[in-house]
Amino acid sequence: EVIVAPPTIGWPRHGFETETAEFLKQQRQALTDTGSTTGGLQRLVWRVRHGIDGYATENMASAKDTKLMFNITLLLQSIDKINKTRFLDVMKDLMRLAPELAQPSTGCVRLPTNEKEMTQYITEGSNSIFGQLPIPDMVEIEGHVCIPIDNVVSNHLAMGIDMEYTLIKHPGPTGGQESKTDGIHGTEATQQLLQRMMANESDSDTTKMSTRYAWFLPWQDTFLRCWTKQRLNNVWIYTVTFPSVDRSAVSKYHTYCLAVGPGHMDHTPVIDYYTNQYNLMMEGKP
Repeated sequence: EVIVAPPTIGWPRHGFETETAEFLKQQRQALTDTGSTTGGLQRLVWRVRHGIDGYATENMASAKDTKLMFNITLLLQSIDKINKTRFLDVMKDLMRLAPELAQPSTGCVRLPTNEKEMTQYITEGSNSIFGQLPIPDMVEIEGHVCIPIDNVVSNHLAMGIDMEYTLIKHPGPTGGQESKTDGIHGTEATQQLLQRMMANESDSDTTKMSTRYAWFLPWQDTFLRCWTKQRLNNVWIYTVTFPSVDRSAVSKYHTYCLAVGPGHMDHTPVIDYYTNQYNLMMEGKP
């Protein structure tokens, strides 16, 4: 399959929740203003620490503070209740030994010392770090949970993660183009799809912004949750993989789960849904 994806992201156009749309906007603004690929994360941590909305360029946590707060978030999301209690006890001891860690002037670090602070600032609150992370829309299709492919592409590009393009057409009559013809890029199927999509372009498409073409790989399989009642307990998943710049087949940043559902159900409606989305993507995505 082939998609069209310009480098700029129409961040508010996909029906995202407000927090996600704002995150993508800030991520893109930081890339433009400072070249930072973590601007959205740094501004998110700043907002959580100060408890207010602030979208100016200077309202940004340091990279070190951001890394610390996200490591704490990931840790608390991955451990059970008993170990969360132990973690909070450790935080209390650190505060006792180094009281300055609890002072408002300590950058954008906010270390939780009890369950209320942990949920409010880190794991569950609407203004917590986890609560403000970008989350794609989800739709239910015949008992399956599905994520629209354009949401995934927008999140992927807005996070500053690139992909390898088969063809890049620069704007203007003398803009020129960059193309790859080795590997999958040079196959007859890919070249036919490129010709099909370029035939649908209007003059305005190629004079205002670069147009980028890339292949992607859908995949599906069924997995057993347990060995008892196998027919009712297996799980079906549907994924998509974008081409990584270094052509790594196992890049953890380029494969996404699009849909999940019970293995015994008919998955045809989901396949039809994504087939329609692929066709729309091939017409161009702003």
